Amino acid sequence: NYDFIRKMKGLTQLYIYSAPNLEDISFILDLPRLRYLFINDTGLKDLKPLLKYKKKGKYDNFSLLNVGIVKSKIEKIPPKLLEQRFSQFYVFDSPVEVKKL
Repeated sequence: NYDFIRKMKGLTQLYIYSAPNLEDISFILDLPRLRYLFINDTGLKDLKPLLKYKKKGKYDNFSLLNVGIVKSKIEKIPPKLLEQRFSQFYVFDSPVEVKKL
C-alpha cells in the first residue's frame, strides 16, 4: 500500500522499483510539487490518474515533466495523455510501448 506517500506534499521526485503489487498510482494526485515520476517492475495497468494530475497553481499547468514506466502491465495509453507537455514520457518492457521525448 503506497497511500502513505499522499502525505509527502513537498515531494518533487518519486522513484518506485520492484513493486509487483502496485496497480494504482492515484496517490500522486495529492503530490502538487511532483515533477519526476519513475516506476519500474509493477503491476500497474492504468495511467488515467496521470490525466487528472495538475499543478494546483495560478495557471493550472501540467506539472509532471518526466514520466518513465518500465516493466508494467499497461496495455493502453490514453491518447490525451500523449498530448500533455512532458519533457520525457516513456513506457518500455510493457504490453504497450511508447517513447515521447
